[in-house]
Amino acid sequence: MGKIVFNIRKNKGNAGGVGAHIDRVPGMEHMFSNADENRRHLNRKFTPNKYCQLPLTEAIKQRIAEGYTGRRKLRSDAVKSLGIVLSGSHKHMHKIFSNEKARNYWLSKSFEFLAEEFGRENIVRLDLHMDERTPHIHAVVVPLTSDGRLSAREVMGNKANIKRLRQAYAEKMQKLQLHYGVENEGKSPRLSSKLSDFYNLVENFNAEYQKRKKTLKTANFSKFTPREKTAFLTELQKSVQIENLTSEIFAEYLKNFERKKGLGI
Repeated sequence: MGKIVFNIRKNKGNAGGVGAHIDRVPGMEHMFSNADENRRHLNRKFTPNKYCQLPLTEAIKQRIAEGYTGRRKLRSDAVKSLGIVLSGSHKHMHKIFSNEKARNYWLSKSFEFLAEEFGRENIVRLDLHMDERTPHIHAVVVPLTSDGRLSAREVMGNKANIKRLRQAYAEKMQKLQLHYGVENEGKSPRLSSKLSDFYNLVENFNAEYQKRKKTLKTANFSKFTPREKTAFLTELQKSVQIENLTSEIFAEYLKNFERKKGLGI
């Protein structure tokens, strides 16, 4: 028995960095430095619509141009896409992928879930990554509502809706014995803002990431550009083992740390 992984986040800007990571863009290796290039040929790109064949920035722009029916001009800071990661517990995912029938079922049900919840035409990127530690799907969706409005707030929703989405995804995965997991009914753990406590997370790196520990610990945030700060935290979230923390707690921990330390992302 394993647990499903469903993570969703807002992508601001043109999503160039997101596209570089998902598409493994040559020359942008720093955006996927934790990927094994010897396994890259196992990755798969899916094209449920014409948008998935375009560079991500162009795909988002074109989908909005064709699907947005609102009268108001879009704000420059509007959230134009949502990034979604679908996966499951590490050992269970490898068990699933050792069986072709189970693997195809997981892929089919994952696609079905995305299409039902976000709309097939709103999916502008859909890739399976096999060159990282655990098999997972990256999806990028444009948050267009059924009546043609662009609203990340409505499509993504609040914590209650995200919980509903996780439960809906878990229902699709029941036959594979992937479940939602138990809700934490008590108070969330108190989050420390101490730099030493934050770096305790780094101690859980896999052996292959040990060589990066020194670089992470000596990083000078005050000299980082906004893009470098984003890349650093993105890499950290992908690299650190957080098996003892839920994704919600880790995200809250990062938010707390950024606020206290003034990373200003």
